[in-house]
This record gives sequence, C-alpha cells and structure tokens, in this order.
Amino acid sequence: MKILIVTKTLSEKDGQGRYGLGLIDGLVNKYNLTIISSDIGYGQDFSSTVKVIKAPDLSKGFKIFRYFKFFLLIKKYLKFCDIIHAIDGYPFGVLSTMANMWYKRKFIITVIGTYSVLPLYNLKTAIVLTWAYKKANKIVAISNYTKNEILKKLKLKNINIINPGIDFKKFYKKRKACDKFFILSVGSLKERKGLHIAIPSFAKAREKIKNLEYIIVGNQDDKKYFNRLKKLAIKYKVADKISFLNNLSDKELSNLYSQAKLFIMPSINIKYNFEGFGLVFLEAAAAGLPVVGTINNGISDAVADNGILVDQKNIKQTTEAIVSILNNKDKWQKMSDNSYFWSERHNLSKVIKQYIKVYDSKV
Repeated sequence: MKILIVTKTLSEKDGQGRYGLGLIDGLVNKYNLTIISSDIGYGQDFSSTVKVIKAPDLSKGFKIFRYFKFFLLIKKYLKFCDIIHAIDGYPFGVLSTMANMWYKRKFIITVIGTYSVLPLYNLKTAIVLTWAYKKANKIVAISNYTKNEILKKLKLKNINIINPGIDFKKFYKKRKACDKFFILSVGSLKERKGLHIAIPSFAKAREKIKNLEYIIVGNQDDKKYFNRLKKLAIKYKVADKISFLNNLSDKELSNLYSQAKLFIMPSINIKYNFEGFGLVFLEAAAAGLPVVGTINNGISDAVADNGILVDQKNIKQTTEAIVSILNNKDKWQKMSDNSYFWSERHNLSKVIKQYIKVYDSKV
C-alpha cells in the first residue's frame, strides 16, 4: 500500500515536525511512503524507501501562487498512492481535499491544534476547512481538547483521538547526578508557551529553594518575546540563575532531561492558539522527570499522575506546584517513577498500531 503524507514540516526543531518524523519512522517498514513538506529539516536521513518532495514555503512570497504549486504537487503524487494523509487542517487538509477530487483516495486528516481550529472562526477559511473535514474519511485528533474545540463548531462523526507517541528507547534515560539543581523548559520561545509565567514562578520558588536554577531551551527567533523574557529575569532578580539555550543536539537535550529535577511548561491559550498536546512532556517523562503544565488545552492528555496541572496564567499555583514537588522527596520519587511508566505507555509502536488500523479499515 502506498501512502502520501502532506505536512508543513519535518524539522526536529518543531513539535509538529517531530510528530511527523515519528509517524514516518513507525510506518516506513509497513508501507511505501511519499512525503510532501515545505521544511524537510537539516540533515534528515530518510530510508531509501521514502520519497521526500520539497514543497514551497506557504508563509513566504506570493501566497496564492505558492498554494497553487503545493496543490499541483499533491495532485501529481497522489495519482500513484492509495491513501492521502494530511497533517493539520489548514491549509494542508484543504489542499489535499482539493487534489483528492480527481482521484477519490482514502483521505485522513490529523488535527494538531491551532490551525485545525482557528480557521473555523474566519468566514473564508471556515467554508473550505469545513468542506475538507466533511470530505475526510477519518479525522484523527491528537488530544481530547483539539477534538472538542472542533466539535464546538461542527457536528462530525468521522473524528476520533490518537495521542502522539515517542520512541521510548530513544528518549529513555536513567537519572544522572548533576552539580546544578535546576528545572527545565523545552520549546520555542513564543508567548503561547507561557514562559513569562514560568520565570516569575521560578523566582518565587527560589525564595524557598535557594539553590534552584532554571534552563530554558528553545528557538529564539521571536526576538521581541525573547527580550521580554530577559527583562523579566532582570526584574525578578534571577537573570544570573536562568540559562537560555538554543540549537541543542538530541544528545545534549537528552542529557539535560536526565539531569533536571522538574520539567515545566505553563502554556496559555491566546484566542484559539493553543497547545494541541505537548510531546515534550512525554520526552521529559521518559527521563523520569516530574512535570508541571496547565489545564484547558491538550496538555491534559500528555500528563497523568506524573505531574501537576495548574490554571493558566496563575503564577501562585505554578509556584506552589514547583515547590510542592521539589520539597517533597517521596512525592518527587513517586512522580518520577510514574513518568517512566506513563511515557512507556505512549511508546511510538503502540501509536502506530492505531494508525495502521485507520489505514487498513474499509471506511
């Protein structure tokens, strides 16, 4: 069976990219894959059985022309495939629906987060995205939250949930001794990640945990937000206790996971821009890290009894969560043990089996 996967990115620096790469790794020995993506990712080494097609970057230049070229690429390669799988609703689900009008292949859309929901609140994009969702044979949501946000706008019967997974062996790490006592955040430095909540929370937690430090790893392209975070660190007098890191290798990141004492990402919703799941919570859990996240987004599916979820934008609750975990050795150890168990339950091999059922089903 031949599958065409259409996605924005296959870069390991992006959550959606890591999701796509995991999906490909899990499917490569089962199906013949053709991938169309704007961002292939530097240095990616794909199996010789995977055909990767570089598509135009839809965020740049004359968009209508680029959208049309992307559509023509999908139409060209779909002719030779049995299934088309679009990752995210807009624009990839829409472009895939248009191309599939010629071939009527089995059609699947994985809905991630913001761009599976936000376009439903704009009249022009809502019309085409609604059309795409209704044409799909199956819509796969990565979290209950993403599914429910779509169902607020549309009545759909073709939607179910498959949570993302990680390669547990790749991320599994035994705890390592470290001279520093630090908490860790991993993710692009943008407002939705809630790091402007994390920094004052960290500062207040230091009032009770004097030797605590903070490492923040992530893309720093949003200079305005990055500068805002640095000013916050100065304001709360913790600038010398926070390290901002970028462009780490997977090995370097894995080592940080294994040495940190707590993972924190207090994501916030900005209108309909939200955290669809949070693969980094599973990566952290695979290194035995307790975690702190927020409610009212997809993180609720990424965290179980291995951490604490707090209200969004709530510095007091976030601070209390950090302190309650780090100041209680028994609680920390129990959450650490639960993290290993939880992340293993989300091993990629188990997730792929669910997708194989979708691909092989008659509907």
